[in-house]
Parts: sequence; structure tokens; C-alpha cells
Amino acid sequence: MLRVVVTAGGAPASDVEVNVYDEHDEWIGSASQAADGRFELKLVPGTYRVEAYSWMDGYDSAEAHSVLVREGSTTMEIRLALPEY
Repeated sequence: MLRVVVTAGGAPASDVEVNVYDEHDEWIGSASQAADGRFELKLVPGTYRVEAYSWMDGYDSAEAHSVLVREGSTTMEIRLALPEY
């Protein structure tokens, strides 16, 4: 399981979409946002690129490369901060 926490201006971001791509840059899926601003994705072991896109004014997208999900691992959490533009 991969948990993604997205922030904007230091607070949990709203109106955000998270997309996941495999090591061949193929789209794997997107995540739904939980009430606490977190996204959870059930992924098979592998290496992924995770992108967060904001629909809020004043913020750009953020991404993380080479996110490794291992066999039998517990939930991994990454944090993405949306940069202001």
C-alpha cells in the first residue's frame, strides 16, 4: 500500500488528483482523496512515479520519481508539497 500526503502552503491540499505511472511511464491509476487529505493506492511491488495535480489557484503540480513498493512491505508514505506559482 502506498499512502500519499499532499500539502499546499503547509496545510493538507484539497481539489487534488494523484496519478501513478509504472517504470515504463504507463498510467497505472489514480487515487481518491480521503477526508484527511491523504490518498491510498494498492499497488503490486515495483517502481513508480507519483504525480499530484492541483485544481486550486496558485499551485502547480508535484511529483516523486522512483517510488519503490516492496513485496510484503507495510504501508509506505510519501509527502508531496505543491509549489506555488
